[in-house]
Amino acid sequence: MACTKCASLVSGPAFMQPVQSTRPRPASSLGQSHVQGDESSVAAAAAASASATASAVLAVAGAVSLGAASGRRRAAKLPKVVRLQGAQTMPSPTLEINYYDLDAVEAPRILSAVRLAIKMASPIVQESTSPEERLRKLLSEPSVQSMLTTVSRLPVFSKEMALAFKESFFSICFMITLVPQHSQKFRLVEACDKDDLDLLLALKQLKYFWNLPQSQLAILLEVMARQLEGPSQAAPFQEFLRVLTQTPNHGKNIKHLRDELSAEAKAEYLRNAEYLETADAHAVYPTSIYRQCDGFTLATKDASTIEAVMSTTLTTTIKIARKVLEPSNHLLYNIYKPLGRCVAVVDDKVDAIYGKELDAYFAGHGIEFKKIVSSGNEADKDIRDVERILVSLKKAGTCMGFGAYLAMKSDFIPEIECHWGQGRGVEEHCTEVGLADPQSKKMAPPDDRFVVTPTDLMISTLTKSQNMAAVGEVVRMLDGVDGMVVKYSTQPSEALRNVSVQTAKTNPNWAEMEKKGATSKLLEAGRDGESFCNLGFCFHFPDYSCPLLIAEMISGQAEGQLLQLLVKFGRVKKVLDIGTFTGYSSLAMAEALPEDGRVVTLERQEEAAKMAAENWASSPHVGKIESRVGEAQALLQALASQGESFDLVFLDVDKPGYFALYQTLMETGLLRVGGLLAVDNTMYKGEELTGEQLSVNGEGARALNAGLLADDRVLQVMLPLRDGLTLAFRQN
Repeated sequence: MACTKCASLVSGPAFMQPVQSTRPRPASSLGQSHVQGDESSVAAAAAASASATASAVLAVAGAVSLGAASGRRRAAKLPKVVRLQGAQTMPSPTLEINYYDLDAVEAPRILSAVRLAIKMASPIVQESTSPEERLRKLLSEPSVQSMLTTVSRLPVFSKEMALAFKESFFSICFMITLVPQHSQKFRLVEACDKDDLDLLLALKQLKYFWNLPQSQLAILLEVMARQLEGPSQAAPFQEFLRVLTQTPNHGKNIKHLRDELSAEAKAEYLRNAEYLETADAHAVYPTSIYRQCDGFTLATKDASTIEAVMSTTLTTTIKIARKVLEPSNHLLYNIYKPLGRCVAVVDDKVDAIYGKELDAYFAGHGIEFKKIVSSGNEADKDIRDVERILVSLKKAGTCMGFGAYLAMKSDFIPEIECHWGQGRGVEEHCTEVGLADPQSKKMAPPDDRFVVTPTDLMISTLTKSQNMAAVGEVVRMLDGVDGMVVKYSTQPSEALRNVSVQTAKTNPNWAEMEKKGATSKLLEAGRDGESFCNLGFCFHFPDYSCPLLIAEMISGQAEGQLLQLLVKFGRVKKVLDIGTFTGYSSLAMAEALPEDGRVVTLERQEEAAKMAAENWASSPHVGKIESRVGEAQALLQALASQGESFDLVFLDVDKPGYFALYQTLMETGLLRVGGLLAVDNTMYKGEELTGEQLSVNGEGARALNAGLLADDRVLQVMLPLRDGLTLAFRQN
């Protein structure tokens, strides 16, 4: 993985232009071979062959072009270029390209800056104003600002930093011990000797202050005050941290405060950030504050020969401590409080001993804690255990989400693909550039594949075969059917795409409402420990009791377009939508209705109806939709008593109730003669194809199918769209 700095080097013909620097550079491995003279000749020579040099250097150094798709991308910053004098072994001048330009490490100067900043910050954090105001004043204080910018320009991962810091730190302590007051001597020696590496750790993190959460900066200030000045001087910072973490935005990055600072402070921070984009871009755009990449390239003047080295440096901290889970111990607090949550993979034996203490520690500190308990037995250490952990992590919100978000922000993919990939991953994009392996597509273990449609069931069955080459080809074709249907169907409106996106975001909301009992009859028992959703259908991970509510529960693009086509072709004016969920089907049909058309949508869950209303709010067709909340049978009887009848009825609720609702529609005349009934999920996961005992939902779908078949008042056809859509025309 190329570092952010290297990724920013793609600048076309100007790649080899020099960057002016007025600060002394740290000594390089080439010693005195730097030239102190004019660099313009180097730039001129480089420009003559810049295009070839740029591509060659980038290829060797491993830098990556981010493409030109994004209109938001800044112009690339340029590396430092120095010409080396030709020696006996060098027939022509050589260009040296350094990707980082960091300050020399001077421990006394660093410690002096930190001590002054702590001294000036102490009265500020003790003021009676709001913690947010104190933080803004703190960041505007010149000595604090100077300290932060100084540390941001240091090579904190280097051996020089560790050694020079340690040596200088102890020499300062030794000189202080020469003071004759013995009590002071003892105290200062203890302060220097005790946990001095904590200060080094704080400085390593402080380098990235621009991207640190606000509360993490407060934690680092408290640590430095404690290490340098003692517990009494650290107490005000600890109290400031306590009140700051009670504010809603303490987890936001420092850089988000820039517009709230004084004009002078803002300008200084922005100048520093701009400088670092060239000198050390990773300090401004860190992929991780625990990892840094570097590069060094030598090239002949005509770029006919290039030698380059790239390296990645990792930093780690190991602490051996007792009573870590006591509330007064802030070792874990300091890490996870600024982040807002902790996701932990815990051995089941460890959980049996410390599980309650873990839960209590994070709950006591107000940190969201997600515990994934996994067996630590040797027999369980195989790929299946890894897969279970990965599935659990995905449920907790880790995995590829952040990468998809970055791709969307860089204009590589539209927002709809960022949120609604239908679980397919990146195969489509790999195919576009010829990187996909046809034999590896969709070959997920059969136990882990979501079964929602008959196609899913077939693929799951196929993957149990041993002839994986043939199976892979069949799986590829089967799995491409839905994609092909979507590809060649009319694309949904922006409003409908937004409903899809918002639906994908509701997973945590539904889980939380179910825990609090805010939803009624949300889950229905199925067979083999499965769970199903009465609002349509949902996916379920094996071995977990809570279903994953995702965008698959909505009608979807192809089905939505079919409903719109039926509305337009049948010149429909009145639609009854039974089962609103987040409002996709209602809005789809409303868009196709004439201006005097009307959709009445029924929903059992009040929270779902509220979500749907929010999703419709920005649509110009919202005035055509009337939402009613309650039990479906009661709402249908109320509509019938008002003399209502409808041209089109779309039924998509809990499957066991399908046939009873159908009978009510027919007996009350709510589905008029000449009207059309559309019923979703009538092939319910393809269960009937297996010949095995059906689930409760499968039985409900089959009961409706049999009832339609025996009713001579309707003509019906079942379409194999997703997991079955049945159209029934009422002829009498």
